Amino acid sequence: MGHAKVYDLRNRPGAEEFAAAWDDAIAKATDQVHHVLVDHAVNGAVEPIMFGGVQVGEFRRYNYRMMMWLLRHHKPEQFNPRQDAQGSDAPALSDQQMKALKAEWRAEWEAERAAKDKVQMEEFLAAQEKRKAEHQADFHAKIETMRTRMIANYERGDRAGGQNDGQTDGQNDGQTGDRASQQKSALIRRGRA
Repeated sequence: MGHAKVYDLRNRPGAEEFAAAWDDAIAKATDQVHHVLVDHAVNGAVEPIMFGGVQVGEFRRYNYRMMMWLLRHHKPEQFNPRQDAQGSDAPALSDQQMKALKAEWRAEWEAERAAKDKVQMEEFLAAQEKRKAEHQADFHAKIETMRTRMIANYERGDRAGGQNDGQTDGQNDGQTGDRASQQKSALIRRGRA
């Protein structure tokens, strides 16, 4: 059954019982929505805190506009300054006023989102810097270990009587002394030993 037929049925003469059930269903649904709004205004809505695509926590966001709306409608004598002396509400907002309010709300929402994104980006960059520093420290430690082993190997070559691969440098290229002591001397001259 289409929407038009349902509305036709509701408006037919003799369908007062159907129209009353319709109105009752809308009233119940409106009450449920009202309860949800009150709950969100009082208890806030839980929002996740994401970092690197993983939820790392959560926080409650309170909707102060909703709180004010509820106060204006449930306690108009205290919180609705637009009521006149007879107790009737002021006229509805014009399209221009509504557009201005929507633009204001959108700007607030975008500012909140930008601030949230900025915090997440700063946390991400800090984590990246930490990882980079850890990798650099690990790399430098490995280089230092390799350097220490090389120096130890060269010193062992000196103690072995100038032997390096079973030959002296003099046997390889006609120079005197062994290669290990020349390399060690070169390291010392460079200030690395």
